[in-house]
Amino acid sequence: MAAQSFRTYGSGRHSVFWRVMRIAERIKLAVIVLIAFFAVSSASLPAQADKRLSKAYETVQDLWQLTYGGRKIVCGGPISGKYYSGTGQSLSNGALFTPGYTKVKDLKSKFKKATGSKRTSLKKKLDKLNKKVKSDDKICAEGPDSEPPVVAPTPTQAPTATPTPGSGNFDSNGNVTSAGKAAFGIPSSLNANRESGRSIYNASCKGCHVTEEQGKSFSFYKIAIQSSPMFIFDKSDGDVAHLTAYLNRFKLN
Repeated sequence: MAAQSFRTYGSGRHSVFWRVMRIAERIKLAVIVLIAFFAVSSASLPAQADKRLSKAYETVQDLWQLTYGGRKIVCGGPISGKYYSGTGQSLSNGALFTPGYTKVKDLKSKFKKATGSKRTSLKKKLDKLNKKVKSDDKICAEGPDSEPPVVAPTPTQAPTATPTPGSGNFDSNGNVTSAGKAAFGIPSSLNANRESGRSIYNASCKGCHVTEEQGKSFSFYKIAIQSSPMFIFDKSDGDVAHLTAYLNRFKLN
């Protein structure tokens, strides 16, 4: 009787052994599902990382740095047979390189979406960045074996002649007279002083101009500084008047 009872208990559907086996099978199935899930996920991660990386970087063969005009410029390539300026990091079998033009594209995208004062601010940054990238690209374009172009020395400024007080286009303090305003096209309502113009020129113009664009009118300078490649938008008419006085300082009469 006892043996019969043991046999029924040990082989029945609701026995402890049967329940343990069912739990074990479920755990095994869950483990298999988890392993398959992580295998698929880990396989897709490198592809996703590579996709993100390809948007930010180019894999290039050459990466080098040079100094031009006191600035350090990083160059890389070839990309479609050409070399560009940008930023990068050397690797054992090449380099990861971000061309400067990709930053220009990103900033253009932000500019298109911006509105109001933010759009104006981004326009200034975009113009400045675009000008810098184009300039640096020209320097990098010759490749890693080329020498950077020689920066021409800034010519020595001729001393400012002292005009006769009360005559000609300037007074004794360097202010443009009524005759000078008429000669240079400066509106009569504006004050114009050649020394103030010198300060503006040295701060905003001298760094890029090897030679001065002398002897032009107020309207010429106003349009020129807001056009390519300068794109200077933060100068008032008063600043342009001073700048016009300075660049016409040798026209005493």
